[in-house]
Parts: sequence; C-alpha cells; structure tokens
Amino acid sequence: MVKNAIIAIDDDQNFLDRLQVILNDLGVLNDQKYFGILARGQTSPDVIAHCIQKIHNILATDFTITLVLLDIVIIEHSEESPKDRSGLEIAKRLHSYPQDFPIVGMTRYIKSHRLVSEVSLDRYIQGILLKPFIEDVEFTRKVFLEIVAKAKSKTRIRQTPAPSPPLPTKPLEGRFTLQDDPRLEFEVQKIGVPEFMGLMENLFPLGQGTLKYLRPGLSGSYVFKTAVKTTSKGFSPTQTRKWLVKIADNEVKLDQELQRCIELRSRVAHHVYPQLFKETLVPYGPWFAIAFELQEDAVTFEEYFRRKPAVKKMSRLVSDLVVPFLKEHYGDPVKHQCFVWKTFYSLEKRSQAGVLAFLTDARLLIPRRLSSADGAVLKRIANFVTGTSEPAIYEVDADCDTRLLHGDFHSRNILVADDGSKVVFIDFANSAQGHYMKDIAKLETDAIFRLMDINDSNQTDWSRLTTWNSIFSLYQKNKLFSPAAVAGGDIEVKRVVGLITALRQGLRSLNDEPDESQYLLALLHFSLKILTYQDVTIQKKVLAIRLIDIILKLMSPDRS
Repeated sequence: MVKNAIIAIDDDQNFLDRLQVILNDLGVLNDQKYFGILARGQTSPDVIAHCIQKIHNILATDFTITLVLLDIVIIEHSEESPKDRSGLEIAKRLHSYPQDFPIVGMTRYIKSHRLVSEVSLDRYIQGILLKPFIEDVEFTRKVFLEIVAKAKSKTRIRQTPAPSPPLPTKPLEGRFTLQDDPRLEFEVQKIGVPEFMGLMENLFPLGQGTLKYLRPGLSGSYVFKTAVKTTSKGFSPTQTRKWLVKIADNEVKLDQELQRCIELRSRVAHHVYPQLFKETLVPYGPWFAIAFELQEDAVTFEEYFRRKPAVKKMSRLVSDLVVPFLKEHYGDPVKHQCFVWKTFYSLEKRSQAGVLAFLTDARLLIPRRLSSADGAVLKRIANFVTGTSEPAIYEVDADCDTRLLHGDFHSRNILVADDGSKVVFIDFANSAQGHYMKDIAKLETDAIFRLMDINDSNQTDWSRLTTWNSIFSLYQKNKLFSPAAVAGGDIEVKRVVGLITALRQGLRSLNDEPDESQYLLALLHFSLKILTYQDVTIQKKVLAIRLIDIILKLMSPDRS
C-alpha cells in the first residue's frame, strides 16, 4: 500500500486537478498518493484552520509527506499586487510538525515583485514555483525531481537540533506563592519550578500573588488560576484581579489560540470571552504563557453543576446565555455538500485504537457486569470502528451547514458567574469552520458522561446504571428535537435532561429543521471518544456502550 504522500493546497479545484494529471504524467505518483486540498473559508484564519486540519487528517492515517505544494495567495483573486499571504502562515504552522518535509510555494503573481521577494526569503518555504512553469512543457520529471531534491536539502539543514533556549540569568524575585495542593505541585514539577516561576514573573512584571490548581483540559497545555495584585498600566496598585494562565512548550499552537482570541473582538461581544492580559506570548526558556482575566466569582460550568442548580435555572442559563453566544460566534452559515461522517466525524487512528483497546478490556475486565446482549454490542461497535459494518452511516450525504465553531465546547471551557447571571467562554485553540451541530453534541455527551451524578462517588456505583438508562428515552426516532418527559430517573438525571433539551432547542434556533441523522452522527462520534478517556469511569463507559448501540440502531434500522 502506498504510504508516501504529495500534498497540494490551492483555492482552485481545476488547478488541483490539472496538477494531479501533470504529476501523474511525469510518473512521480507511481509510488506516492496525491492529496489535493481545496482551500476553503471566508477569512484567512478560516482557510488556515481548514488546511491544517486536512493535513492533520492525512498524517493521522500514517502517511509520510514527501512534499507540500502550497499556493501563497489564497484569499485574493483580482489584485495585481495581492496582500494575502495565507500560504505563508500555513507553512509556518506546518513547521512545528514532527515530520520534516519540504514546502514549495506556488503563485501566478509573476509581476508582483514584492510577493515573489517575500516568498523567496521566507524561512518556512524551501522554494517557489510559478504556476505557468508547472503547466509548461519544460516542466519535466527531471526538473521536478531536482526541485524536490534541492528543497529537501534545505529541510535537512533545519533538522539540526537547535539548542534549548537558555534560561534568563535574571534571578527570580519570589513574588508568587503556590497553593498547598499536590495536584498543583505535580503540574508545576512537570514544567519545572524555576521555569514556572520565571514565566509568572515575566507575565506579570509588576505583580505579586498566589497560584491555584485548575483542572487541565485535553489540549496539552497547563492551566492555572492566579490572584495577582498588580501595578500595571490601567489598574489600581492595590487591586487584586483573577487570571487564568495557560502555559505550553508548543509556541505555534499557543500562538494560534492567542491570535484567535484577538480575532474574536471583531466577531462577538467582549463580555462573553475573557480579556487578554497581553496580546503577545510571554517566553521563559522553552516555555510560553498567556493570561486571561477571570471574573471574581467565576467557576467552570462543571463546578456550577456540582452545586445542583434548579433544573429551570440551568436550562435558562443555556437558552439565554450559551446558545446566543454560539449564534454570535458562528456567524453566517456556509453550505458544504459532503459525506457527513467522513468529512466531520470519522475517528482518527489514535481514537480508533483507543476504542478497540477498551472494547477488548471490557470483555476481560467487566464480564460479570455485561449481559450477553452487551457482548454482541461490543462486537458491533468494533466492526463499525474498523469499517466492516454500518454502511448506512458512512453513506449519509447532505448539504451541510458549517459555521465557525468554538472547537472544544465542554463544561470546563465555560465559566459561569456564581449566581448564574453571566457566562464566559475560554480555550478557542481549536476554533475552525465545521459542522454546526458539533459543539452542541460535544456538550451534550459531556453532560451525560461527566456531569450526570458528578457528586460524591455515584459515577462508580454500578447500581446507578439503571437510573442512568432512563435518559435513553431522549433518543427516539423523529423525536430528538421535541421536548420529551423522561420516565424514571431522579433529580440528577432530570438536571441533565433539562440541559440537553435546552441545547437541542438551541440547535432549532440555528436551523429550523435540524437533521436528526446528522445530529446522531455527531453524538456517535463523541460517545465513541468517551471510551478512550482515562478519566471517565468504567460505569459511565458501559453507559456509553449502550447509547452507542441505540444510535447505531437508529442509523441502521434494518439491523437488530
């Protein structure tokens, strides 16, 4: 099987098709697979996010990229001297990938001297090709291979490991203290105490304060809460403010999040997302940090749910605050004709392996808790994940509504005022154009598998499965978006039912007639991923198995 890939990125599908024919005629695709990525999006950030996601998907299928041919001007089409440089930003993002592959820019703007000069001097581009030359008869196999060889020689130069940035020689001032919490201590030790304290002192050069533990998300960054008394410009020298600090050693990814937060100013009201302390990354050695202001009494939605708010109060919070934010952030819909599962919801290789590993463990570790019917379900899920069953799911074809998503919409990324009167949203690192149901489906599954029965030790109590099962009455054909009473259950279940009902009504406010099959695909995706998370209990994973079975039956009614 061919596992080497040549990737071409352009906003012109006709050119991508011609390029494939040209490369095939040259014989360079005999042992390589060609991937033409059509750059999509209304803005440069949209285009960049779309292309990076496509390349990430290719890498996730274990391909080795041998060359990326990248259009430099993607947004603009008519100017003699275009200002757009989206291609250069994509090249910069690709520079952080573990695989090292040459990136060659392409352009038709031969007379734009500034553009050609910029591209030829860009550190992330190993060459530039003019499109008319690619389409010319002089563009032979020999010429192509020479260009690739020269580009690869440049990548070998930058493969030489760069020494780790030295730590600043300035001594630490000891202006910050740590909460006595072993979880915080563990997180700080992973970064390094000198590096962590140095970051804090660089981030708040005129501040002093305390640091507390905050449960990290899944993005790979470290997050903390801090109370800082600062004398920086615009603040009272005696006033203490609360901040969320995010630290990472991946400069590119953290900078992406920073830039998306800056871009939010042109899209949504400033009071629904936390304000940046600085609009630049703060470095210290190999680490980088950013900080967002928190409301004095802000807690995560997960913490808010722990306090057991009344069902109506929580439902109003969703309908009056959460859904309006999504509407504002999403912007105008962009239609995209596609196979829904393959385009938006297919599992990457790592998640597939995680699901299959859990299914194997389930047969070995919890056989007494699984019925014979559950055993058949495990096999059915495994067959679906490996692509040997459920063709109806793979074949769902629709003109999909896509929006600018939050991208990681769960209960730890929503901050709620103590009285529930205000919400603020954090962590836009994965914000990108995508299927409009995706954010809400993720929050729905988060509510079931993380929030429901979150207090005490109920999530590890096998006897609670019977009560949890009552939530399945929400999953009936042709009734997904109709408010329904749930028979059985208790206040814990009813609180989640109220949340889910409000979320689904929110979908109806985005689209008068949401497609049930598309929403089931989104729920199936996130329910499968629950099986891969180490911090979800076995009991909740058994619940996930049963919900997945229900969804598979709804999507494939001919199967029992």
